[in-house]
Amino acid sequence: IANIDQAKFDKFKSAVVPPMMWDTASNSTGTIESCLGDVFTSHYDATRARVYAGHDAASAEVLLVGDSYTHGDEVADDNTVAAHVCARHRVRAANLGIGGYSPLQAVLKAKRSLGDFPSARVVVLGVMHENIRRTANSYVIAINPDLGGIFGMRPYVIADTVHLVPTSAYDNLEAFQRYAIHSLDTDFWRAEELRFPYSLSALRVVNSSSFRLRWGARLLKLFKRQY
Repeated sequence: IANIDQAKFDKFKSAVVPPMMWDTASNSTGTIESCLGDVFTSHYDATRARVYAGHDAASAEVLLVGDSYTHGDEVADDNTVAAHVCARHRVRAANLGIGGYSPLQAVLKAKRSLGDFPSARVVVLGVMHENIRRTANSYVIAINPDLGGIFGMRPYVIADTVHLVPTSAYDNLEAFQRYAIHSLDTDFWRAEELRFPYSLSALRVVNSSSFRLRWGARLLKLFKRQY
């Protein structure tokens, strides 16, 4: 966090989309590589929806929101859920899925996007079991450091209260760094720091919500139980 340079911060700040914090750009394309090494190009219209053959924002009756599964990260435009809904059921659906989104971000995106789809009558939220953990997560790297999302701030829910990322966090690089450190230290999934006296510190780690839930999930998975 301390080593973020000004140029990267400025580029990130220009792309921030409150209240979700990140989103696809309007009228843009992206490159997606699957786990098998196949490369796909994704296309987005002025509403930030991923397009497919038959897509039409003005007549879309269903809005699909969610994470990478809804978006279709490892498939071509015409193989996404929205494309199949249109082809099989003759119902135009808008693909508003975004990789890494929590259910809260997805709902906020649906609310923000409603005005772009005058014919929309139904919103479908796609949720995978892992997504639930993201709902209480304020900083992506606190839940999964391997994602490398140094700018991955997001709104979150704690004790039935929605917490949005304050706009003041992006006033300048120093403000962002302070907010990032605070988020990392206070996130529900934060890793407790071991410090002297180590016996008491170890007890705090074992008694933390994140430790108990992580290891509980691993034990259930070990015995092939759903979690």
